[in-house]
Amino acid sequence: ELLLRYIEQIFNFLMMTWNDIDRSEIIVRSMIGLIGDLAEAFQNGQIKQWFVADFVHAALKEGRTNRNLPNGTKEVTRWAKEMVKRASQ
Repeated sequence: ELLLRYIEQIFNFLMMTWNDIDRSEIIVRSMIGLIGDLAEAFQNGQIKQWFVADFVHAALKEGRTNRNLPNGTKEVTRWAKEMVKRASQ
């Protein structure tokens, strides 16, 4: 509940990070992991409106389809995608 006060700022930060053209693979993985963590923490739909943001879909898509990313990032992405799906129902 305490974290709910900061969700808008967290997602704004994630969006700014996503829009940075110099983001590294570790930044992409960490960002996707944080999206998954937030989705797991709020599975009752309290923040599901944030998971429909274009950058969230773009990050999850890149994490899944970018052949240059290591398997660890792909695994984090699969997990995060499942958490987002659950939190968005």
